[in-house]
Amino acid sequence: MKLLSLCIILSSLIISFHYVWINRLHLKEEMPGITLIVNKWTGNHCVFSYDSNLIKEYISASKITACQVDENGKITFP
Repeated sequence: MKLLSLCIILSSLIISFHYVWINRLHLKEEMPGITLIVNKWTGNHCVFSYDSNLIKEYISASKITACQVDENGKITFP
């Protein structure tokens, strides 16, 4: 019975941590084609877009930095 209780507690902790890990990023569409990405844990933020011309216009107007994305698709916050 103790083993069952321990398994239930551990599985609920793992599920809770997984939920928090998945939801650490907040994505908000600022304009059509431009997304603001905010890391809820650290407060770091940047903007992302597939169109380089659109992102240059938005960055010059808002003074927010663009996200750096490596070849594997990992986002590096400034």
